[in-house]
Amino acid sequence: MYTNKKCTLYLESNNYKPIVLEKCFVTHRSIFTSNKQGLSYTEKAFCICSDLNHGTIFNGGKDFLLEGVNIQIETSNDSEQSRSMTKRRLKDAGAYTVMLADLKGFGSKNMQHWELSCQ
Repeated sequence: MYTNKKCTLYLESNNYKPIVLEKCFVTHRSIFTSNKQGLSYTEKAFCICSDLNHGTIFNGGKDFLLEGVNIQIETSNDSEQSRSMTKRRLKDAGAYTVMLADLKGFGSKNMQHWELSCQ
């Protein structure tokens, strides 16, 4: 797999503890497209990574992806207020919200990967 970035993933199921993804391919997309019904919003970024376990649990709209690995963001999942502050800090740092995570578990071990659609 061709890689161009290192990323940090923050999963709600992992109490927003940072997960470093050493091998990622990230591409940036347009924010919207035009069709007969008007504007249709699409993803801002698309990430392909192979560093995650098959059993990783994603929660669409509640998980975050940041480009880079040396990011110091205080995260906490102790209360509703601390979760809210964690989400705000991540968004302020420029994190993408992971809307859809799709495991492509076919083929050899080298071919298996996750595809993350982010807004």
